Amino acid sequence: MKHFFSTFISFSTMGLVLFSCSGRDTGKDQMTHELNFYNWSYYIADETIPDFETEFDVEVNYDNFSSNSEILAKFQLGASGYDLVVPSDYMVDIMIKLGLLEPLNLE
Repeated sequence: MKHFFSTFISFSTMGLVLFSCSGRDTGKDQMTHELNFYNWSYYIADETIPDFETEFDVEVNYDNFSSNSEILAKFQLGASGYDLVVPSDYMVDIMIKLGLLEPLNLE
C-alpha cells in the first residue's frame, strides 16, 4: 500500500494524520481491506475514491466534516475507528495534546 500514501498525501496541503492504512486486524488471521477516511467536505474529486478502491482493492468508507470545530467535537465525544483524518495543521497539534490521535503505525 505504499502507493496509498503518495496518492492521498498529494491531495492534502493541510495537516495529515494517519492512523493505520494497511488494513485492520480482525483477530482471525486475516486483514480486512477497508479504509475509514474522514476529510473536509468537497476536498477531493468525486472519482478519487472509486478509482482508489479499484486500484488498491480496498473499500473506502468516506465521511466529511466542514470545520475544525466539528472534527474536534466529534473526537471529544468519542469518535474512533478512522484510519485517515485530515484536520488543519493547528488542529492536529490540539488533538495530539488532548490525546485524541494515535501515531502512525508504519508496520
